[in-house]
Amino acid sequence: MSDDTVADWTIETIDQVKDLAADCGSHFFEPATMRFFRSRVCTEVEPLTSGGALFVTSEQFVSSHGEASPRLYTVRLINRNGNFKECGSFQQYPSKATAVRAMRHIAAWLNAGYDSAADPALFC
Repeated sequence: MSDDTVADWTIETIDQVKDLAADCGSHFFEPATMRFFRSRVCTEVEPLTSGGALFVTSEQFVSSHGEASPRLYTVRLINRNGNFKECGSFQQYPSKATAVRAMRHIAAWLNAGYDSAADPALFC
């Protein structure tokens, strides 16, 4: 994918997020990586005017004794260069619904020109 194509591309689906990541050499969505972290990807995506997008993942830690921690959710940003950032803290949200709601609020702020660097709670 050329830089010109990426700059004009709006990311609207999780498949586009996965394609961008793979095109940029990321292993984030590879089956082995997803299995290792017991990771799942939600289908909801919020496009950003910057050319990136927000999406939600969940991970679940399982100890070597087989004890599973609760599944927790993270809002993530992928920029148009295929780089990932967490918005807020890793596994910050206790449910998919709260993570998706937060993702929508964060997208609205970022698309309105809010400076996320000024808010350490976002880290986007």
